[in-house]
Amino acid sequence: MNVEIVGVPEKSGENLVQLLLQIATFVNANINADDIEFTTRVQPHHSHPGRPRRIIAKLKNRRAKDSIIINFRKLNKDKGITSKDLGYDGNSNKVFINEHLTIANKILLNNCRQRARELNVKFVWVKNCSIYMRNNETSPPVEITAEEDIQKFSS
Repeated sequence: MNVEIVGVPEKSGENLVQLLLQIATFVNANINADDIEFTTRVQPHHSHPGRPRRIIAKLKNRRAKDSIIINFRKLNKDKGITSKDLGYDGNSNKVFINEHLTIANKILLNNCRQRARELNVKFVWVKNCSIYMRNNETSPPVEITAEEDIQKFSS
């Protein structure tokens, strides 16, 4: 039940639980401190100077995870969310919340998106850490579990 938060600037002495609750309030997600098991910043495999480290939050239940991701995406789709929206000074970074995927699934998702652009596939998404592709609104979703699934996918 992990979520990954990207783009939030680092502050010394920051309270990541409070930050997650602040984001939840901003996007009108129904979670409280009891729903959060832990939060931490993680070092990326390839560091990018000037970029803040990602935040990983482990939530205790799927309801909390779905609430923050769905509400964040609704608001983000309409206007985009930045670090300034969350009260941070300085540069305005875009902020994203996603399901926390394994490195293998992140690579697989990136390859799905690339293949989708090549084939004009309309939808690629992640739900409950599973990756799906769909040609259009009426076609059935196809779960992608390996590179072979991407290669078989055609428009």
